[in-house]
Amino acid sequence: MTASVPLPTPSVTRPGLACGRYLFFNPLLRTAMRLIDALTGLSRSLARPMPASLAPDRILLCMQAHIGDLIYASAAIPVLRAAFPAARIDFLVHPAAAHLLAEHPELGQIHSLTHWKLDRAGGPLWRRLLRYLGARRTLLQTLRANHYALAIDLYAYFPNSIPLLASARIPLRLGWASGGFGGLLSHAREWDCAGQHILEWHRRLLAQIPACRPHLGHLQTSCPLPATALARSRELLQAAGIHSPFLCFHVGAGGAHKQWPEPAWHELALACAARGERIVLLGFGPAEEALAQRIAARVPAAAVSLAGQLDFTRLAGCIAQARLFVGLDSMGTHLAAAHAIPVVGIYPGIMDGSWRPAARHSRIVTTPKACAPCFLPAGCASMACLRETPASAVFAAIEASLGEQAEAAHA
Repeated sequence: MTASVPLPTPSVTRPGLACGRYLFFNPLLRTAMRLIDALTGLSRSLARPMPASLAPDRILLCMQAHIGDLIYASAAIPVLRAAFPAARIDFLVHPAAAHLLAEHPELGQIHSLTHWKLDRAGGPLWRRLLRYLGARRTLLQTLRANHYALAIDLYAYFPNSIPLLASARIPLRLGWASGGFGGLLSHAREWDCAGQHILEWHRRLLAQIPACRPHLGHLQTSCPLPATALARSRELLQAAGIHSPFLCFHVGAGGAHKQWPEPAWHELALACAARGERIVLLGFGPAEEALAQRIAARVPAAAVSLAGQLDFTRLAGCIAQARLFVGLDSMGTHLAAAHAIPVVGIYPGIMDGSWRPAARHSRIVTTPKACAPCFLPAGCASMACLRETPASAVFAAIEASLGEQAEAAHA
């Protein structure tokens, strides 16, 4: 077992996710949003109930954040389809996440827009602003031409889509006041979901629509994979020598501060190989590809690395065929959960339970610390809650999950 090196605890923690009404900590931004919300009449938006007779013919869902956010936002689709079977449902997403819903059978048009704050293309702020404003102008024309009757912004943080929806003159606009601009909504809701899973956030927002209330039981992630994607992934796995059930290790994370130490990955791979398991390693980008190859090299008879060889649909197809998914706090973990694959997640203590994977048989492994959850967006210098998590604890969770599967198979 790798030795744990004592690390200092962070000197800064936060008492919770929210600062009053808002889900952001920047004091200047909070002051600006308080003023904007007061001038635009947030109190009226909060007090106004959705009409009971609402029957929109065109609905626009909005989630401009990244892939993990969109996976859970997709849970609104089956609810709205059940409530409004004849309506056309479109989705506004971040371009990097658009492929997730590109072939969804219940959706019409997929719009995309990169907000300047979520732009990962790099460059100075002024350039990102120019890109955003140009794309926004074009999209605004498209949204107005579609004549949406109802728009629902599912994102509770800043930056949201609310100013865009108001400029598009969509008459009914439902969303959270917590990301700012709530006064530009026709119907706003205060965020009161501390400690609740993100799916509960969506359920509470959709519950504001009377026609959706009888159908909230349909709330579940909806990211269907085309049969061709599954077939291509199966062929690729077979070409790599994977013909039996396998464990999927996804070594990538949503940020460098969420990476698990490489020696721990090595130890975990050795333990799983000794148990007789086959392992498929996945990841995106040169750094994750190199890491996956080094891990696979430790157990060449048991592991194969496909990191860097798959586009998104093939990666999703591989995950969807795994016996068990092992990963960090990243889109891969949420994608596995969306396809009902048992998950063992290696998580830091940054957040509460809001973003734990929604798979029925999911297990989260972390190292409890007095400062957790800290709600620090980029973590702290030590990240002891993650880096001190031993491979033995993760392996124990894997064995427990596989044992549970074996019991269910013999039941």
